[in-house]
Amino acid sequence: METIESKFANAYLSLAIEKNDLDEVVSSNKMLLELLSDEELQKTLESEFINKGEKEKLLKQIFPFLSEDYLNFLFVINDYHCMKYLSKIIKRLDILVNNYINVSHGVVYSYDALSENEISKLEKQLTLKYHYQVHLKNVIDKTLLGGIKIVVNNQELDYSLLKKFNSLKQSLKGETE
Repeated sequence: METIESKFANAYLSLAIEKNDLDEVVSSNKMLLELLSDEELQKTLESEFINKGEKEKLLKQIFPFLSEDYLNFLFVINDYHCMKYLSKIIKRLDILVNNYINVSHGVVYSYDALSENEISKLEKQLTLKYHYQVHLKNVIDKTLLGGIKIVVNNQELDYSLLKKFNSLKQSLKGETE
């Protein structure tokens, strides 16, 4: 069964493909998701006490950077009283667009922050390995002790000292048993 998020996201993806607006959708999704992390804004947009016309005016004021098509997409979501699903719809749309344009986002965990150059090299290596464009975000994880751990599309590549220590520990346990 298709979810509400998927129905809206698939419909707008079809329109964006038809109009060749995928780059605009990617940038709009990113900006919208950042803005929707504000709980007050989210509560306002979800409010059933604000009528349709007022909410459309509000959407135009809050998101002046959006294309007419993207605003109309938000209006349709509002018309169906689904603004409480807006973040989920946009996240789903982002996944669908990235799949369509052969891009994947991942996380590289490291003990210390990686330089832009190091992240860029990892992205290039992963792009070659997976045959699709990979974009990485660096997240600090002091439990790793050293090395890195990369997660892309639910696949984990663990090159951390913690993993090496745990593997050594397991092999030593096996020898003593």
